[in-house]
Amino acid sequence: PDMLMNITLNVEGCMPMPAEIQVHHEEILELKESRDHLLYEIYRAESINSLKGSGQASNNTKNIKKVLEEKDKALEEKDKTLEENATALEEKDKALEAKGREIEKLKQKLL
Repeated sequence: PDMLMNITLNVEGCMPMPAEIQVHHEEILELKESRDHLLYEIYRAESINSLKGSGQASNNTKNIKKVLEEKDKALEEKDKTLEENATALEEKDKALEAKGREIEKLKQKLL
């Protein structure tokens, strides 16, 4: 049989986090692994209350968040520019098609 134990992992310099320790009987583990049993990790808290106030964003996390927000804003601006460029290209394509029709009409008149 498998035994699953929920714990709180306290690592110096990091916020406490809930974790799960899985204890497996060797033969069962070998059977699972031989049957393409995928390894996975599940993090489960005892309750939501055990997570409240358990961590604070580090300066590193705050910096990463700020950089991501800046990158998102830059991507939004680029998307807007791409849409504007696509619209301009469509208008130019329409103008070229109209010019092509005009040229064909002029060719017909010359013949």
